[in-house]
Amino acid sequence: MEHLVYISYSTKDAEVTKKIVKYIENAGIKCWMAPRDILPGIDWAKSIIDGIVNSKLMLLIFSKNSNESPQVLREVERAVNRQIPIMPFRIEETPMSGSMEYFISSHHWFDAFDNPLDTYLDDLAVKIGRVLDIPVKLPTGEVVHKEESVEAPKVESVVSSGVFEKNEPVIKEEPKKETPKPIVQPTVQKGQVSQAPLVLEKKSNKGLFIGISVAAFVLIVAAAFWFIKPLHEMIFPSDKKTEETNLTNNNNNNLKNNKNLVLGVAQAKRSKANAVDSRKKKYVDLSNSKAVR
Repeated sequence: MEHLVYISYSTKDAEVTKKIVKYIENAGIKCWMAPRDILPGIDWAKSIIDGIVNSKLMLLIFSKNSNESPQVLREVERAVNRQIPIMPFRIEETPMSGSMEYFISSHHWFDAFDNPLDTYLDDLAVKIGRVLDIPVKLPTGEVVHKEESVEAPKVESVVSSGVFEKNEPVIKEEPKKETPKPIVQPTVQKGQVSQAPLVLEKKSNKGLFIGISVAAFVLIVAAAFWFIKPLHEMIFPSDKKTEETNLTNNNNNNLKNNKNLVLGVAQAKRSKANAVDSRKKKYVDLSNSKAVR
């Protein structure tokens, strides 16, 4: 039969641990503990790892001795790494070391030190059975299944990292069905006027007023646009008209300049012709004067 529970403990607490393991196994839950289940000639470290990996739950017998044990700490670390649930069973009230606190500070503890140890063993076996989802046979002959109630609180939820979140039963509440409330319509007696039509009439009048206001605003904006646009064009002529005007003015100036240039050339020709005529006249006068002599 394969084991279900790995027992992590200090060898200094061997006697108490053997008593706990014997009670659990008598309840029908197979356990693995060293050195009892390590075969001769098999590597010790490998056997420990195989025992942890092949278990469904680690039961940590927590005491001052296991709190200070490096071997127990390594076993707890391997269980957390393999995501195996851990159930700390405290047989002594002692604070955790820093290293142990790192791995199991958030676990829910099973305290078993206020009363004699035997008074907690039934409760321990039932809780282990509920975590493993198997029936547990108590020394009285009673077989306790997962759904049955015992004096001990239920352990129902274990997170994937091996942390027991709660020690209370998880009760799934069915959603309450709400009965639809009947719609009561107001009765109108003779001589009375129903208030609902008045409210509707007020709402419709309000909506009509808003619609008319929006339409009037749109019309005013459109009229203002059509009125202001021509006025703006009159006061501030567009760039296109300004360019046309400037181009016309430039053309007129060019024509005037060309005309002046032509007139200047003609005038220069006339001046040159006059100069030639005056020279010819002087030459003729000179010739005539020589002939007279």
